[in-house]
Amino acid sequence: PLLEQIPSATTSLSSLDLIVASDCVWLTSMLQSLLDTVDSIFNVQSNNCNSNKASFILSFQRRGRNGGTSTADDHPNTTPSGTLTSISSSAPQTSMFTTVEGVLQAIEDRGWTWERLSWRYTMVEAEDHEQHDETVVGDENGLPVRMLQREVYVIEVRP
Repeated sequence: PLLEQIPSATTSLSSLDLIVASDCVWLTSMLQSLLDTVDSIFNVQSNNCNSNKASFILSFQRRGRNGGTSTADDHPNTTPSGTLTSISSSAPQTSMFTTVEGVLQAIEDRGWTWERLSWRYTMVEAEDHEQHDETVVGDENGLPVRMLQREVYVIEVRP
């Protein structure tokens, strides 16, 4: 519990404006712990009757089916421009990797709201075991580097 670990949290968190996390819930097992921590911060602020309410900014890379690459056809609730329009299923996540839909569902299950602030494709270096739709480019020494296209989302979460 936050207040047991940081007794001064009530005072120090009352003026907090922003909580930021970047690509830190890529495993399903990490998601609830992060959201519990954010929930503790939201609760400290609401218990203080403080008009200042922090928002939570989360960036997240889509992983999963097709080695993390996807299209609007793979995810009917995402438009070709990356707009998340709805949560298509409330089924629990069963894979090792967290899905975008699973993160958003967990946020909504807590009664929080979310808004997509940004979406884009980015290129990341492929891991040895990844061999889906790779692009080979030269590094600074001209050696081949396998790159993969991934979707990255930035969302704002409010209690």
